Amino acid sequence: MAHTSVTDGAAPSRPASAQDFHNIKVLGTGAFGSVYLAERIHDGVKVAIKRIDMLNAVRNLPREEKTMFMERLDAEIGLLKDLALAPHKNIVLYHDSFLDDATSELCVVMEYVKVFTYPLICI
Repeated sequence: MAHTSVTDGAAPSRPASAQDFHNIKVLGTGAFGSVYLAERIHDGVKVAIKRIDMLNAVRNLPREEKTMFMERLDAEIGLLKDLALAPHKNIVLYHDSFLDDATSELCVVMEYVKVFTYPLICI
């Protein structure tokens, strides 16, 4: 899977890595990984980073299914990149992706969307 970057602002000229971000807190977890609220160090922008445990995700899959999994993952990131070229207010923006060699996690850097909850008014 080739590295690609769709960034806003002045980004480093090298591919992104885990060292470019400071994790703040876990936003959620799933079967193959977690999503973190993080801060991009060079500009302080808050982002969401989906960290997919690649070893765990493909560990028990037969070879053909591993290949299919990787192809689907590559297609999904390709779609996110395409969507980032024509931003829409209802679609979370893709910023970047990279493999964290230290943890074997695929990291997908996305726009952080703060969810506002409104109190329920009972009459």
